[in-house]
Amino acid sequence: MRLKLLTILFLSNYTFGQMRLGNNKVTYYKDGKPQKVSLTVFDSCTVIKDQYIIKDEYVRSDYNKSGKLIREITFKVIKNKGYSPNSKVIEYYDNGDKKLEGETNSSGPRINIRKIEQFWNTEKIQTIIDGDGEFLIDNDSLSIQGKFVNGLKDGVWHENDRKKNSSYTEKFKKGTLLSGIFTDNKGNESKYANMEEKPIPKKGIEDFYSYISNNFVITNRAKLREKTGKIYAAFVIDKEGQVSKIKILRGLGEGLDEELIKVLTSYERWILGKRRGQPVNVLYSITINIAEPQNKSTDPLASPYDQFLERKSNFK
Repeated sequence: MRLKLLTILFLSNYTFGQMRLGNNKVTYYKDGKPQKVSLTVFDSCTVIKDQYIIKDEYVRSDYNKSGKLIREITFKVIKNKGYSPNSKVIEYYDNGDKKLEGETNSSGPRINIRKIEQFWNTEKIQTIIDGDGEFLIDNDSLSIQGKFVNGLKDGVWHENDRKKNSSYTEKFKKGTLLSGIFTDNKGNESKYANMEEKPIPKKGIEDFYSYISNNFVITNRAKLREKTGKIYAAFVIDKEGQVSKIKILRGLGEGLDEELIKVLTSYERWILGKRRGQPVNVLYSITINIAEPQNKSTDPLASPYDQFLERKSNFK
């Protein structure tokens, strides 16, 4: 029986920043008991209570690599659409003191706090009350200062990275970035108008899909054994726009995993991703479905709800 590549699902749940693809061990608490977990993608841990039970609302708890609770998110699920765009979030300092209460529009590994209702500084003094007030973080490595109005950033914000000797100056209006200036450790300035720009293939995402479909070869071993199933992989688009750090999260063997790595590696450079005007590493995941030929055609792009289900399956 002949096998073929049936579908490709590319999850646009990208994450900006430094991604670590090691096998770090951390301790986190579940049901009051410390447990060990192997981290294959992110240098942190997420626990979702009752994640395999169909509910209208879930509580997600995030722990750092030391096993300390740093964030709790209560998010609602909208039928056939996935997560609600606005979820309640509470963050904590490393010593357990409450840091903020607000809203996030993120469900992936990188959490974007879009609105802050309450904020306490490290001295336990509340400086933002019901969405209005001054936000200030000032320590040996970082200082951030700005104003919140109705829960949203407003006016001029200043951020100084003391370790890298660099800074950001940004102007906001009702939470929307109007302009930003980055100054590096040599005093060079660069302007930007968007907080984040995700990487994209130079010829478009459809070209990427087509390249994988046309160049992925089913190995003879897989054909002989009529191997079917899905390959889950993660990879990074690095600061040069190269596909790098490919990791098979769940494979099929029979040479198929190596084939996917080879095809991904051989694809041309992407237009690199940026955060606040600076190149960053961005993590993507991809699912390849190897299946028997079918008479009916299959849409290579999954619906938003299918993507939600794929994302939800990754919270393990």
